Amino acid sequence: MAAGFLYVKVPEASRGRTDQHRLHAAIEQALASSGAGSLVGWGASVGEPDGRGLRRPAHHRLDVEVTDLARGLADLQQALRLAEAPHGTEIHGHRAGAVFVQVWGPGGWSETPHP
Repeated sequence: MAAGFLYVKVPEASRGRTDQHRLHAAIEQALASSGAGSLVGWGASVGEPDGRGLRRPAHHRLDVEVTDLARGLADLQQALRLAEAPHGTEIHGHRAGAVFVQVWGPGGWSETPHP
């Protein structure tokens, strides 16, 4: 049972379609129910500068601490799916010393190694 830190990136373009309070509540409930972790913070992550040098929010970021990585990931994936997180939502973390990224898409969750 490995503990860890995960963060979720929900595309900001989905704002209005995704209720952030509902998303937070779904994640908190799923993690608390299994005892696998907790939502510890959230906020906007800015993107690249536009033509005027302004950085606009690109993602809504959620920070999650897990006491059991495998259980926490499973809970997080299910909570995001049930809360109707938009495709393109990402979960970032570390497993066995390697960085990974899981992306929610039309076919479900897919994982890509990250250099």
